[in-house]
Amino acid sequence: MQSRQNRTESPEALLWNLREVYATRDEWETDVRHVEEAISTVTTYQERLAEGAAVCLTCLRARDALQARLDKVTCYAGLLMLADATSPDHQALYGRAGMLAAEVTAALGFIQNEIAALPGETITTYLQEEPGLETYRRQIERVRARRDHMLSEETEAALAALGDTLDAPWNLYQQINAADVSFAPVRDAAGNEVPVSVGGFLLYLIQSPDRELRQQAWESLSAGIGGHKAALGTTLATFLQRNATLARLRRFDSTVDMHLSELQVPPVVYHNVLDILYDELAPHMRRLMRLRQRVLGLPSLHFCDVLAPLEPDYDPAYALPEAEQQIRAALASLGEEYSVIIATAFRDRWIDVADNVGKTDIPMTMWAYNVHPFIATVWHGRLYDVSVLAHELGHVVHGTLSCQNQIISNSEVGLFLLETPSTLNQLLHGLYLLEHATDPRLRRCVLQHLLDVVFSINMIFGLLEARFERSLANMADAHQPITTEVLMQVQGQLFEDFYGETLVVDERLKLVWALFPHFYYNPPRWATYVAGLAYACAIVEALRTEGPAAAERWVRALKAGGSLAPVDLMQVTGIDMTDPEPLRSAARLFGRLVTELEQSLD
Repeated sequence: MQSRQNRTESPEALLWNLREVYATRDEWETDVRHVEEAISTVTTYQERLAEGAAVCLTCLRARDALQARLDKVTCYAGLLMLADATSPDHQALYGRAGMLAAEVTAALGFIQNEIAALPGETITTYLQEEPGLETYRRQIERVRARRDHMLSEETEAALAALGDTLDAPWNLYQQINAADVSFAPVRDAAGNEVPVSVGGFLLYLIQSPDRELRQQAWESLSAGIGGHKAALGTTLATFLQRNATLARLRRFDSTVDMHLSELQVPPVVYHNVLDILYDELAPHMRRLMRLRQRVLGLPSLHFCDVLAPLEPDYDPAYALPEAEQQIRAALASLGEEYSVIIATAFRDRWIDVADNVGKTDIPMTMWAYNVHPFIATVWHGRLYDVSVLAHELGHVVHGTLSCQNQIISNSEVGLFLLETPSTLNQLLHGLYLLEHATDPRLRRCVLQHLLDVVFSINMIFGLLEARFERSLANMADAHQPITTEVLMQVQGQLFEDFYGETLVVDERLKLVWALFPHFYYNPPRWATYVAGLAYACAIVEALRTEGPAAAERWVRALKAGGSLAPVDLMQVTGIDMTDPEPLRSAARLFGRLVTELEQSLD
């Protein structure tokens, strides 16, 4: 197997241009000092927000100015780590940026507390007296909404002091994975050694045409994580109990309700996403699994087979310039403004596709408010790589339009719909290829890509883990004991109920929860992938039936950034998230794709 290059050996054309963030390291150091000095420009307003609307507005603007500069500092350090995490220099900068961010967060905590303490009539008066506060109205209203769930000043201070203790499950998970968990390398058919990692397996090896390689990699992954299942199970159980306790203390009806409050999503929307899609996707997925078993000629399907290529000897290759043309053509229906950003991202090297030592194997997009987004991915020239690039470009356009049209504190993209722009791009790209494919083999390849990569990775796996997450939260709320055995039982039952007899649910599969950090995030992340693609399907349908009008609404929604709650944001696009129909429509699209693949292989 060819070894990866060092970063310095990669051609410049494959690397992003970070000089657009800081031309020199000295510029970064200067901004670090500016951030440190600017903290006092905000803290000078501590215990003063009750003085009047003008003071409140000036404080919020000073906070935003500080956050914008900090955003640039931390983004630069984060980009360096994505590019090469083995560099001691990058590690040092990243550590410094993290400590600086923590210092700023601690110093600015008074703002939310003081706004929450203001009487309702005072807030009303402030908004009437100072027109500049209108931009901050939603932020203020969100702080006020949390007021009912805030504890006494002394208790909040105690919880803040216990921050490290409350974060212990996440820190333990990281420590176990960083220091203890390792995966034995495997060998491919040619005898080359292949390293195994969670990202490498789920993004690449699981799609290998070599079943022996897939199986070995899955066994290596399972063995590596299985040796630490007791520690990981106890860590996750502790985190779940922590959340249940905090939900009770803060007077939420459940842990899920506490999370939904942060996501700003009505319970009916969340539960519809998890329940309607689960019920309606399962029959179609079982058809796909039976088809895969028949075509592959396997006696049964294991987890390492669920994304196996149906035509292992057919794997079209794409050059990067060809991928650019293909993506731009597929997304042309979204309008000129959208297209210009895509073209600029390619032209001005916002994209890093080098495959070097230390680079992240998880495709990722990161941006700073005063610059633009950057994509980290690895280019192997396959259809999957083109699709991943289209996906990340969705985040690029979203981040660009949001930052161009919102103040920094309104530009943060809402988490629940974070994956809608990215999966929309992937879906449009796949459907474009399907529409233009004349070769039957290419058509089958694209169909499988849509079903396996776009739907299975983005929606179906996330759906199962989101339901797993919800089940465990409900158990913790009910004071039910959560052991490693319970975790494995719940995980296994979810797969059995969804896949039926079409998938072997063994001890390895019951451990899949232990592979992911997502369960330690608050608010939770799994449902965002599910909802993202579900509503992307609805936007595709609107584009098909309404054309430019639907595209204009979508771009308007992207420009809104985080200034609207998810339901209101989707209303801009003409989609009602409280209506189950968009979810059922997404499931029907998946079913139609399965049917066409079945017919093409008969």
